[in-house]
Amino acid sequence: MNADIMIASTNCHILGINSPMLSVIIVIVGETIAAVLVAVIIHEEGHALATLACGLRLSSFVIGIGPTVLKLRVGRTDFILKLVPITGHIWREPTKRRWARIVIDAAGPLANGLALAPIAALYRLWPGHEEVLLVFGFYQALFLIATLLPTSRKIDGVRIPSDGMRIYDLLFRYHPPSSK
Repeated sequence: MNADIMIASTNCHILGINSPMLSVIIVIVGETIAAVLVAVIIHEEGHALATLACGLRLSSFVIGIGPTVLKLRVGRTDFILKLVPITGHIWREPTKRRWARIVIDAAGPLANGLALAPIAALYRLWPGHEEVLLVFGFYQALFLIATLLPTSRKIDGVRIPSDGMRIYDLLFRYHPPSSK
């Protein structure tokens, strides 16, 4: 039996849950939620670090959608955690530098790609935890691929382009931002 499932089974027994199947479901759901949250944080941290490296001000770092659960201000940046942590975004000062916008947009998927290296190393070095590492690796790879696809999604009636769509637009359909 997997070490993670044995721990979950023990914890569920402590909570008065005596079903091995329920223990497995709790582990799978918990690992999935944790893996998505880590993938979102790593992705948005990539954008944030690139923003700062390009000399731009980072005004907010948001994880999740829905009502705000936690808000901290560190320096001039607001760190916000929302109720459903399945996505994220950063707010930065605008720039007309096309190369900076490409670097910032590409940094999120790049961060997810780079996160695969330690996961792969741990896979070989941490026997008994292969399943959880595969879940974390799957979501890092999913975020890497999905965010580079040139698509957009509608959130609260607003069309939001993916990182890949913004990079595509900057490379092939570039229109300089207006100087309003």
